[in-house]
Amino acid sequence: MNICRVVFLVTFLAGFILSGCAAPVYKYPPKSSEPVYDQQGRPVGSSPGSPFPSSDQQIHQPRAPYETSKDDPSAVLQKPPVSPPRIGSDVHADSASSDDYLLAAVSSLENQSEQLLAQGRTDQAFTTAERAIRMDPANAKLWNLLARIQLERGNYSQAEQLSRKSNFLAKNDKRLQAENWRIIVKALHENGRTIEAERALQKAMELEKD
Repeated sequence: MNICRVVFLVTFLAGFILSGCAAPVYKYPPKSSEPVYDQQGRPVGSSPGSPFPSSDQQIHQPRAPYETSKDDPSAVLQKPPVSPPRIGSDVHADSASSDDYLLAAVSSLENQSEQLLAQGRTDQAFTTAERAIRMDPANAKLWNLLARIQLERGNYSQAEQLSRKSNFLAKNDKRLQAENWRIIVKALHENGRTIEAERALQKAMELEKD
């Protein structure tokens, strides 16, 4: 009878031990961190619908530039915002100074050419006027000067063409246009084109009346 009890107890204990080893082991989830919210108060998660960020996700906020105080190096001072550079005065000043220099150089060459023409040094006058033209090709007075020089040198066809070029640029300067037509009249007469010269003379006289 005692032997039966011993066998029963041994069998019961063996079954209890085996049932304990086979029981599932439960793992508790790790403790979640505090939620992180964006600037609008909404939780930021690692995936849609998740209120918490993942373990490897970090939220970085831009850091403003700073500097330390001279009196207290440990103190951090916020730098004021830097305004963009102004565009205007310096650029326009440089442009204006360049224009003034150009006008002065052209005027000096024009005066030199006029003096050389008055002295009968037409070749030097023409070369000097050409230098001024390269610097200011839209100057109608310079083209008129070249026309007068060519007329003096006996290059009548070129004098006519240069006068027409000056008239094209002169536009509302009727006095200069009349002077150009006078040059054209002389050039046409020298080339034997008297009828065209008479028409050119009429245009010059009409401009001189206004």
